[in-house]
Amino acid sequence: MERRVREQPLDQKELKGLVTRFVTNSRQNQELFWRHIQMTNNSLNPGAQAKFALWGLDQDDEFYAKPGLWKTLMTEEIGLDEIQVRKLLRLRQGVKDVKSELLLLQKRLVALRQEVSTHLNKRHKLIDKLMDTLKPLQLAKFFIWVSKNSSCMQMLQT
Repeated sequence: MERRVREQPLDQKELKGLVTRFVTNSRQNQELFWRHIQMTNNSLNPGAQAKFALWGLDQDDEFYAKPGLWKTLMTEEIGLDEIQVRKLLRLRQGVKDVKSELLLLQKRLVALRQEVSTHLNKRHKLIDKLMDTLKPLQLAKFFIWVSKNSSCMQMLQT
Protein backbone atom coordinates (compact mmCIF):
# COMPACT_ATOMS: atom_id res chain seq x y z
CA MET A 1 0.00 0.00 0.00
CA GLU A 2 2.85 2.40 0.87
CA ARG A 3 4.32 2.18 -2.62
CA ARG A 4 0.92 2.92 -4.15
CA VAL A 5 0.41 5.96 -1.86
CA ARG A 6 3.79 7.42 -2.87
CA GLU A 7 3.08 7.05 -6.59
CA GLN A 8 1.59 10.12 -8.23
CA PRO A 9 -0.99 10.81 -9.45
CA LEU A 10 -3.13 8.55 -7.32
CA ASP A 11 -6.70 7.95 -8.35
CA GLN A 12 -9.02 8.46 -5.34
CA LYS A 13 -11.22 5.57 -6.38
CA GLU A 14 -8.20 3.27 -6.65
CA LEU A 15 -6.91 4.47 -3.27
CA LYS A 16 -10.28 3.88 -1.64
CA GLY A 17 -10.22 0.38 -3.14
CA LEU A 18 -6.79 -0.28 -1.60
CA VAL A 19 -7.95 0.92 1.81
CA THR A 20 -11.16 -1.12 1.56
CA ARG A 21 -9.12 -4.22 0.66
CA PHE A 22 -6.90 -3.60 3.70
CA VAL A 23 -9.93 -3.43 6.01
CA THR A 24 -11.56 -6.42 4.28
CA ASN A 25 -8.39 -8.49 4.72
CA SER A 26 -8.35 -7.60 8.41
CA ARG A 27 -11.95 -8.71 8.80
CA GLN A 28 -11.29 -11.92 6.90
CA ASN A 29 -8.48 -12.71 9.35
CA GLN A 30 -11.15 -12.78 12.04
CA GLU A 31 -12.63 -15.81 10.31
CA LEU A 32 -9.70 -17.68 11.82
CA PHE A 33 -11.27 -17.09 15.23
CA TRP A 34 -14.52 -18.72 14.13
CA ARG A 35 -12.60 -21.74 12.79
CA HIS A 36 -10.75 -22.06 16.10
CA ILE A 37 -14.01 -21.98 18.03
CA GLN A 38 -15.39 -24.72 15.77
CA MET A 39 -12.21 -26.78 16.12
CA THR A 40 -12.35 -26.36 19.91
CA ASN A 41 -15.93 -27.56 19.95
CA ASN A 42 -15.02 -30.52 17.73
CA SER A 43 -12.10 -31.46 19.98
CA LEU A 44 -14.37 -31.47 23.04
CA ASN A 45 -16.61 -34.12 21.52
CA PRO A 46 -15.46 -37.66 22.22
CA GLY A 47 -14.76 -40.15 19.44
CA ALA A 48 -17.20 -42.93 18.60
CA GLN A 49 -15.79 -45.51 21.04
CA ALA A 50 -15.56 -43.06 23.93
CA LYS A 51 -19.02 -41.71 23.13
CA PHE A 52 -20.54 -45.19 23.23
CA ALA A 53 -18.67 -46.06 26.43
CA LEU A 54 -19.82 -42.85 28.09
CA TRP A 55 -23.39 -43.40 26.89
CA GLY A 56 -23.27 -46.94 28.26
CA LEU A 57 -22.27 -45.66 31.69
CA ASP A 58 -24.80 -42.83 31.75
CA GLN A 59 -27.97 -44.91 32.03
CA ASP A 60 -30.52 -45.48 34.80
CA ASP A 61 -29.95 -48.35 37.25
CA GLU A 62 -32.59 -50.56 35.60
CA PHE A 63 -30.66 -50.44 32.30
CA TYR A 64 -27.88 -52.55 33.82
CA ALA A 65 -30.19 -55.03 35.57
CA LYS A 66 -32.03 -56.25 32.49
CA PRO A 67 -30.62 -58.19 29.55
CA GLY A 68 -29.81 -56.15 26.49
CA LEU A 69 -27.11 -54.57 24.37
CA TRP A 70 -24.90 -53.32 27.20
CA LYS A 71 -24.91 -56.54 29.18
CA THR A 72 -24.40 -58.67 26.05
CA LEU A 73 -21.57 -56.45 24.83
CA MET A 74 -19.74 -56.32 28.15
CA THR A 75 -20.02 -59.96 29.18
CA GLU A 76 -20.32 -61.93 25.95
CA GLU A 77 -18.61 -59.83 23.28
CA ILE A 78 -15.83 -58.30 25.37
CA GLY A 79 -15.69 -60.99 28.03
CA LEU A 80 -15.71 -58.89 31.18
CA ASP A 81 -16.14 -60.78 34.45
CA GLU A 82 -18.49 -59.63 37.23
CA ILE A 83 -15.70 -57.75 39.09
CA GLN A 84 -14.82 -55.76 35.96
CA VAL A 85 -18.48 -54.93 35.34
CA ARG A 86 -18.89 -53.65 38.92
CA LYS A 87 -15.69 -51.63 38.54
CA LEU A 88 -17.06 -50.01 35.38
CA LEU A 89 -20.37 -49.25 37.04
CA ARG A 90 -18.55 -47.36 39.80
CA LEU A 91 -17.43 -44.90 37.10
CA ARG A 92 -20.99 -43.76 36.43
CA GLN A 93 -20.90 -40.64 38.62
CA GLY A 94 -17.68 -39.54 36.97
CA VAL A 95 -19.30 -40.00 33.57
CA LYS A 96 -22.27 -37.86 34.64
CA ASP A 97 -19.86 -35.18 35.89
CA VAL A 98 -17.88 -35.19 32.64
CA LYS A 99 -21.08 -35.00 30.60
CA SER A 100 -22.28 -31.99 32.64
CA GLU A 101 -18.90 -30.30 32.20
CA LEU A 102 -19.00 -30.91 28.45
CA LEU A 103 -22.47 -29.39 28.15
CA LEU A 104 -21.37 -26.38 30.19
CA LEU A 105 -18.25 -25.87 28.06
CA GLN A 106 -20.31 -26.08 24.88
CA LYS A 107 -22.76 -23.48 26.24
CA ARG A 108 -19.82 -21.23 27.10
CA LEU A 109 -18.44 -21.59 23.58
CA VAL A 110 -21.81 -20.57 22.15
CA ALA A 111 -21.92 -17.58 24.51
CA LEU A 112 -18.32 -16.63 23.65
CA ARG A 113 -19.09 -16.80 19.96
CA GLN A 114 -22.13 -14.53 20.44
CA GLU A 115 -20.21 -12.04 22.59
CA VAL A 116 -17.29 -11.89 20.17
CA SER A 117 -19.67 -11.45 17.26
CA THR A 118 -21.38 -8.54 19.04
CA HIS A 119 -18.01 -6.98 19.84
CA LEU A 120 -16.73 -7.34 16.26
CA ASN A 121 -19.93 -5.85 14.83
CA LYS A 122 -19.52 -2.79 17.07
CA ARG A 123 -15.84 -2.47 16.20
CA HIS A 124 -16.53 -2.81 12.47
CA LYS A 125 -19.13 -0.05 12.68
CA LEU A 126 -16.59 2.22 14.40
CA ILE A 127 -13.93 1.47 11.78
CA ASP A 128 -16.50 2.15 9.05
CA LYS A 129 -17.22 5.54 10.64
CA LEU A 130 -13.47 6.24 10.76
CA MET A 131 -13.22 5.34 7.10
CA ASP A 132 -16.16 7.60 6.27
CA THR A 133 -14.59 10.50 8.20
CA LEU A 134 -11.09 10.37 6.72
CA LYS A 135 -10.31 10.84 3.06
CA PRO A 136 -8.85 7.81 1.28
CA LEU A 137 -5.32 9.29 1.20
CA GLN A 138 -5.54 10.11 4.91
CA LEU A 139 -6.67 6.57 5.68
CA ALA A 140 -3.84 5.11 3.64
CA LYS A 141 -1.31 7.29 5.46
CA PHE A 142 -2.84 6.31 8.79
CA PHE A 143 -2.61 2.57 7.99
CA ILE A 144 0.97 2.97 6.79
CA TRP A 145 1.98 4.88 9.93
CA VAL A 146 0.50 2.20 12.18
CA SER A 147 2.25 -0.59 10.27
CA LYS A 148 5.60 1.26 10.45
CA ASN A 149 5.32 2.07 14.15
CA SER A 150 4.78 -1.32 15.68
CA SER A 151 6.67 -0.34 18.86
CA CYS A 152 4.06 2.35 19.54
CA MET A 153 1.33 -0.17 18.91
CA GLN A 154 2.92 -2.63 21.34
CA MET A 155 2.72 0.00 24.08
CA LEU A 156 -1.04 0.08 23.61
CA GLN A 157 -1.24 -3.59 24.53
CA THR A 158 0.64 -3.35 27.84
